[in-house]
Amino acid sequence: MFYILIVVIIVLWAAGQSVLKAGLVDSTPVSSAIINGACGLIAGTPFFYFNPPDFTDFWTFFPVCSWIALCYITYYYALNIGNLGAVSSLLNTFPLYTVLFAVMMLGEKLILRQWIAIFLIVTGGIIISINYVEPAKDDSKNGGGTLKKIVLSFIVVSAAACIGVADAVTVPVVINKGPATHLIYFWSSQIILGLILKLCFERKKFDFQKLISKYAIIGTFLLNSGGICFAYSMQHGQISIIEPLTSTYTVLVAFISWKYFGEKFDASKIAAIAVIVAGIIMILKW
Repeated sequence: MFYILIVVIIVLWAAGQSVLKAGLVDSTPVSSAIINGACGLIAGTPFFYFNPPDFTDFWTFFPVCSWIALCYITYYYALNIGNLGAVSSLLNTFPLYTVLFAVMMLGEKLILRQWIAIFLIVTGGIIISINYVEPAKDDSKNGGGTLKKIVLSFIVVSAAACIGVADAVTVPVVINKGPATHLIYFWSSQIILGLILKLCFERKKFDFQKLISKYAIIGTFLLNSGGICFAYSMQHGQISIIEPLTSTYTVLVAFISWKYFGEKFDASKIAAIAVIVAGIIMILKW
């Protein structure tokens, strides 16, 4: 059951990201958070019906989920700065932070083989992302190029750490209150925080028509369906195992991009996939 959930998550996330890519959906991070929260609450309604939420201890768990939602908005912002390939490669280190937090703070345990497997999976994800690097502008002449790269790298690594730790912090909420409670708090927080940030910083940048395209709706629905399975899986396994395994959806995205969008599938991508597959084989318990 556990590994079936993992496969379903990978397929849903890869399909959702590919559909969004097909529609060339363009949005600001805050607008994406608002739409994601709204679609998530709609997509999760059947799940909430069969898995009733528990709203007791609201002031203990809602702030935690709000912080998690804020971390995701930070993640969305990081995706929009700097060179896409370089940013993606740094952001794809987020499973490492999840694992470290889960082991040090949540008391989860991994054997040496699984540590090596996680390293392979994260490395493979980084290599796949590097393939999307775009030609960088030569800003060395303006004297600020190096400093800018250092600052951007720090921001992106911080975002990766935030998202990694946020996923680990989700576990106590799911264990104590159930996945439905977490998802309702999380998606509601995305909408609330998104609207606040929208009013403060992006009042004139909201193109609603662009965000309600069929690609945006279908893609977001698929991603959130994967998110439901992701939260549910936390009741059945360690997040230090779940996070690295589900992060391999990037392999499926790379294959879909090659098959349907004509993107290059070179030797480095093949090597990255081989490394990830080796990591998956090692991390599984047999």
